[in-house]
Order: sequence, then structure tokens, then C-alpha cells
Amino acid sequence: MGLDAMVYAKLEDIYDPELKEEVKYVLRQDGRGTRYNISLRIGSYAALHYLRNFYTMVYSDINKKRPDVDKTHLLNHSDCDGYYIDWEFSKVIWTDEHLSIGSSTKLLQELEFLKEYVEGLPENGEEEELIEGTETIKWVFKALYLLARVSVDTNAPLVFL
Repeated sequence: MGLDAMVYAKLEDIYDPELKEEVKYVLRQDGRGTRYNISLRIGSYAALHYLRNFYTMVYSDINKKRPDVDKTHLLNHSDCDGYYIDWEFSKVIWTDEHLSIGSSTKLLQELEFLKEYVEGLPENGEEEELIEGTETIKWVFKALYLLARVSVDTNAPLVFL
């Protein structure tokens, strides 16, 4: 079973022209059309967990402590029941029905922090030892980073499907 993520916005809703072109390109690569809401295949649920583990590893290495899970929108958000909205608040909100509401603004900030470390991961075939799931981490990051940017640009919710 796969994990998709979608932003409830159409391509024409994107204000930033560079972002719009990037979205068009990625959607074509992913085999998706551009007529409907913007969605991308993330991969498996495990793929998202690779990215979350990588975030924890990088954060811990830099800050010499583990991230406060309650305050991170990447780590403390359901990957099946919930959504991100373009509103900045410090903690993910959990409802009584176990639905999580995260901030796409905070998610984007966390992904911005992670960006240079993901880009610094070695390519397949390089001499350096690969971190488990390197190619998966790169794709999940790219998809989630793009969707978070679209969510913030269009004020539209980002949802895991």
C-alpha cells in the first residue's frame, strides 16, 4: 500500500512562477497530470519514516540532543489521519478522534533546515557509505518539500492520502 500526499490546490492557484514550473516538472516526472489537485506519490509509509529518522539524526548531531517530538511538525504528525494548514502554531494539534492538524509553515521551516543535509547525501555508486534508504529519503524530501511550499504559497491544506 502506498502513501500519497495532496495539496488542495490546482496548478493555476500557485502564485510563484518558479514554483509553478517546478511543480509542473515534478508532476510530469511522477506521471501525474496537472488538471486536478496537486498530488504526489510519497512511496510507502516506511519511506516517510526514513525521512523522519534522518531528520532526528541530523537534528541530534547538530544540537547534541534529540528533537522535542511534541514541537516538530514533521515527526509528530500522523501519516494517515490529518492534514497541514498554512497557519503557524508551535505544536501539532490532536483531536479526540486521533486526527492531527499540523502547520505547513512549520513543516516547511523544518524541511528548510534539513534541505542542505539531504542535498549532501551521497549519490548511488559514490565511494562513501550510503545511509540506509538514501534514495528514498531524497525522493520523500523532494515531494514533501514541494508540497509544503505549494501549501504555503496557495494557503491550501496538505493531506496524506
